[in-house]
Amino acid sequence: MENKDKHGLAINILKFQYYNFEFFNCQEIVLYETLMVLGGIHFAKKDEFYHSTESLVNKTGIKKHTVNETMIRFKQLGILDYQIKGMPKVKYIKILWENILEILPEIYQFDKVKEYFGGSTKPLIDFYQLLAENNEKIAENTEEKNNIKNSTEEYKEELKKEIVENALAKDEEIAIKDFKVFIEEIFQHKDTPRKSFSESDLLQAIRHYDIKEIQEFVEYRNNYLNTLDMRKFFEFSESGRMNDLEDYFRSKDQDVKRFIETLKEIFLERIEIYNECNKDYKQLTPLPVKNIVFEKMHLALKVKEEIEIKNAFIAFADDILYQRVKPTYDALSYFLAEEDGEYNVLDNYQLYFIERYSSK
Repeated sequence: MENKDKHGLAINILKFQYYNFEFFNCQEIVLYETLMVLGGIHFAKKDEFYHSTESLVNKTGIKKHTVNETMIRFKQLGILDYQIKGMPKVKYIKILWENILEILPEIYQFDKVKEYFGGSTKPLIDFYQLLAENNEKIAENTEEKNNIKNSTEEYKEELKKEIVENALAKDEEIAIKDFKVFIEEIFQHKDTPRKSFSESDLLQAIRHYDIKEIQEFVEYRNNYLNTLDMRKFFEFSESGRMNDLEDYFRSKDQDVKRFIETLKEIFLERIEIYNECNKDYKQLTPLPVKNIVFEKMHLALKVKEEIEIKNAFIAFADDILYQRVKPTYDALSYFLAEEDGEYNVLDNYQLYFIERYSSK
């Protein structure tokens, strides 16, 4: 049967299988096809067309941040160039047909293309060649001819800035979504105005704080103060930081410092007890504490109660004095060692404490 398909991009769904899936993933293929069709429609009139990210999302069904990421990748590959301008802002897109011609063997599986076109890749190449030639004619009549394939430092800086901004936008989008789910769980899916918050307030907060720190303070306010109203939760100082959260941090810092001092006192007490029971007298030497221990204790207290750490430390201190353990670095850092969320040393000494001292 004679192949009646004379258009290089016709019957796009059927030819989806002719793409190189090691070069493009499925979503990239869908967006590439869409842009090639849009570029092909406009090519006879001008060398650029415009679309907003939202319109591309609606045409393809691809998520917004994925569209933005894919457009950046296409820009890096030299498939297209675009500038964001206008109000509302839209992308003015130029398809770089000549560049595409050079990488066609990477975009498509030519052996599959040959099967479709009766043993030849010529119809596909001719289609892109026609678009490239027409694009060149248009470019000759515009002042932007030399900007089609822009490799200047300014271009690279703009692209780098766009990649960073898109990454930040994606992070913000994910943060807002996750925080909404978190708040729903806090309020147990109840429909209450107290769970409403301004997205702009959350974005302001995550400029200064990790999202987990904000969530920790939400849980603290809800569990211990019982004053959680998200409509009043985000209150900022002139510096842009949250007053209540800063007070909470200062309070936590003081609690950690106090607890570390408690452990230092316990260590001296264990030395005295050791000296009462043994002839090799040990000096009442204070337990050295390095700066890193402060942060380690902060993290440990998020998963362990003070009494658990204190009891485990008693067994640990005795092992040091009886030389059953000899930490190769400072004692508290060894004691609070964490790996993949697990505190193996601390956990073991919790068990040792139960075995050695629970009956005393």
